[in-house]
Amino acid sequence: MNEFALFLKKKGKKPNVVNDLVSRMNEFAGYIQEASHLDLSSVNSVHIDDFTESLLHRKESPNNYLRAIALFYKFSGKTELALHASSLRENLISPTRNKFKLKDFNDSDPLHIEAFRKAGIIYTEDILPEAVTPQDREYLAQKTGLPYNIILEYAKLADLTRIGSIKKVRARLYYLAGFDTIEKIAAMEPDTFRQAVSDFITKNNYNAIPPTPKESENTIATARKLKSMIRDH
Repeated sequence: MNEFALFLKKKGKKPNVVNDLVSRMNEFAGYIQEASHLDLSSVNSVHIDDFTESLLHRKESPNNYLRAIALFYKFSGKTELALHASSLRENLISPTRNKFKLKDFNDSDPLHIEAFRKAGIIYTEDILPEAVTPQDREYLAQKTGLPYNIILEYAKLADLTRIGSIKKVRARLYYLAGFDTIEKIAAMEPDTFRQAVSDFITKNNYNAIPPTPKESENTIATARKLKSMIRDH
């Protein structure tokens, strides 16, 4: 990190700011090493997303961490990662930061997103009241021209985001790993939940990081306080 610190000093950062940014990068590096056994040179955008969500789970602002990550990858010449971190940071501090767009879920299909948009559904808070019952979902399928199973998929993803910081990465990961409802997550114990998600990632070579032990505890504790908005009847 010495060269990164020198880079920051040359950009006119004060010593206390340099120390803070370097410290945050060291914490990010430790997270990546522990979770994926990778170093900073092997990081991709999903790792940054996962780290951001882990910070939110800890009720800690990702703002300055993302600033550090953006500067580090600018220094490293990895412009795409720098821009990704900067974009995440801007979204978090924007006036609509508490709203989550359907298009931001991992692996969302642009055709599906456009069909939802034409029906006036852009955010997770838009789809939830429109997809509570099977009858609601049938109507929304007719309204959007999308298959029923696609309506149900996005409705379930949106419902999962009600568990605090579960957003673009975690919602899709947990959905694919078989934890597609709040009740299924609530029924798990932290260790078995974390192991099940980790096994899914390994078996399917899925590009994500397993939840940390503390994150698993927080996720399940929050899920147990909620009731799914998506009903079977």
